[in-house]
Amino acid sequence: KQIWKVIYETTDDETTRERAQMYTVHFTFLDYLDAAIKKYKDTYDAYPKKLEDLVSKKIIPKIPEDPFGFEFVIGTDGELRVKN
Repeated sequence: KQIWKVIYETTDDETTRERAQMYTVHFTFLDYLDAAIKKYKDTYDAYPKKLEDLVSKKIIPKIPEDPFGFEFVIGTDGELRVKN
């Protein structure tokens, strides 16, 4: 994520800048969801079965949209995965 932040801050190319911003948002999105999954696990002693559980249990207010349009699911091990 840090590399994309530096690229965003230093590039003169607008296309590269936009792409770097999307990657920065994407990785921030992943960090946010990982933290929410961990909080859910710490609170309920189990991983959520789906992202919507994070909302229904008021861990997060809503599921943010990934800038690349990826949809994610939570594995039984609590890891985020791209939905097939």
